[in-house]
Amino acid sequence: MSKKIKLNDKIIKDHISDWSYETKDKSGNKIIKQKGNRSYTPFDVEKTSRLKGLVLCEYKDKAGNRGGKYFCVRYWFNGRSKIHTIGQYLPNIYGAKEVSDELNELHKRHTNKKGRWITDPNITKKLSETRTTLEQAEESQKKTLGEVIEELCMRSFPKIDNEGTLTAKSITDRARYIIGYNWRVKHLVYYNDEEGNGRVTFKANTRTRTKAPANWQDLFNKYPSGHRIMKSKDLNRYNHVSIYDSPLSKLVIDDLRPGHIKKYLSQYRSHSVRQDIKECFHLIWSLAVDVGYLGENPKESPSRKVTNKKPKKKQHKYFQKGFTPATLKKVCDTAKKLIDRFYFQTWLIILMAITGLRREEAVQLKKKHLAWKHEFITTMDGKKIEVFGKILLPPAVTKSEKEEFIIITHPVKVVLESILDMGNYVTTGEGMNKKGDRPFEFYKSPKFPHLFATTKYNPERMFDKDYRNGDNTRLKTDKNCWKAIKKELGLEHCTSKMMRKSFVQISKDQLRGRSDKVKHLSRHLTEAVLEGAYDGSELVEIQEDAHTVSKVFSFITKKAV
Repeated sequence: MSKKIKLNDKIIKDHISDWSYETKDKSGNKIIKQKGNRSYTPFDVEKTSRLKGLVLCEYKDKAGNRGGKYFCVRYWFNGRSKIHTIGQYLPNIYGAKEVSDELNELHKRHTNKKGRWITDPNITKKLSETRTTLEQAEESQKKTLGEVIEELCMRSFPKIDNEGTLTAKSITDRARYIIGYNWRVKHLVYYNDEEGNGRVTFKANTRTRTKAPANWQDLFNKYPSGHRIMKSKDLNRYNHVSIYDSPLSKLVIDDLRPGHIKKYLSQYRSHSVRQDIKECFHLIWSLAVDVGYLGENPKESPSRKVTNKKPKKKQHKYFQKGFTPATLKKVCDTAKKLIDRFYFQTWLIILMAITGLRREEAVQLKKKHLAWKHEFITTMDGKKIEVFGKILLPPAVTKSEKEEFIIITHPVKVVLESILDMGNYVTTGEGMNKKGDRPFEFYKSPKFPHLFATTKYNPERMFDKDYRNGDNTRLKTDKNCWKAIKKELGLEHCTSKMMRKSFVQISKDQLRGRSDKVKHLSRHLTEAVLEGAYDGSELVEIQEDAHTVSKVFSFITKKAV
């Protein structure tokens, strides 16, 4: 009889099973014999408790290699000794607490008040599996969570309910929790195609001197599950482990339970992060269902049964914070003064101020999205106003993933013309370029697609069409310009989010609080954020409203620019 061990996760993890036992031969002499392909070690528990009979079983394969550790319970049924497998021990996933809870549930279902087994859990399990097999035309393929994750990546992170893939930003966020906190993600480059579908390409990692992987399979071969996890405090401050690198990745996806997910989520403190990770598990599960890994009658996603209670809501520091028209003018004027340091960042900030564009939308704009059309419009009350066309926002750019537009009023026209003239810009010597430099001559080329170019480009690669059209040649942020504006004006709060809030508030003031009109300029899907009831508007009415709001931005003049 093997020596009893305590029901403790650390002891179970370190335990080495005894594969020999002592017996006697026919002559009564003591001899040592080797056990077969499994070894049982009993737990030291009270005989009167429901944990009575709980043992740890370890397997060996034909080659003598040790397999996993499993929790089993020994019991008597109809005068015969039996054993029932409860579940596999997985460090930090399924251990002492989980098996105790499950054994308690088994007792509730299969024993009477005296603790005697009145039904056999093995028979119940077999009947359940038989019914499941009859209900399914195709059995589960028993793929592990890690294998499904690899398939998810190879299929470019498809959406759950619609055709196409997630956007590049969404893939970046999901990849952080699914395969991130690992050096493998330093090889990934994310971008959106013309239809707004996210795509991933591979690059070399100069820091580790590792070549670019040829494809996803090559990436996972170089960085298998559990290897090359980031340990640096700069890159992984809280020592997080992705789903792919956790012990969960070895679990057959059919066996994934809400308890597994809840335990994995415990390493994260933020409610919003835990919610994102729940969505990651749902995304993985949904792919397994779509591909057929879970058979034709899969159960509900276990992530939907995991609760994630919201903490007491704290007011965001930018809640309802915007600039007054006077402060907005100061911000735009200051941005203009900083143009020799921040170039396109200056015009990005000014364009957001007068259009209400989100930064993520504005930086993805291309020259071809400017639909110029100079015309005089007669409004519904007989007035004539001047407009210059539209800024077309394709589904790949907008938050709603639907086609939208912004009317080009006179202030918007002035700013757009100034942006398009950046190819002729001559530096004054105040920034990183020498006086008289022309850093953006390439911008004049009709082959350069982006509206906002970056200073961090490689001139030698500008003849490469893929490089020129890719994300590496467009502007991605305006944070440095905002820091300089904040320092110059001494403002406590100063960010691009406040530009959109300011635009909405100015629009409401100019349109006498008509949320039904403002939403067409701010491009909100509903008026729930802006108040009021839905009211459809014709194009001519939207053009009139845009013209009315544009009067506030009279400080945008060709001379000032």
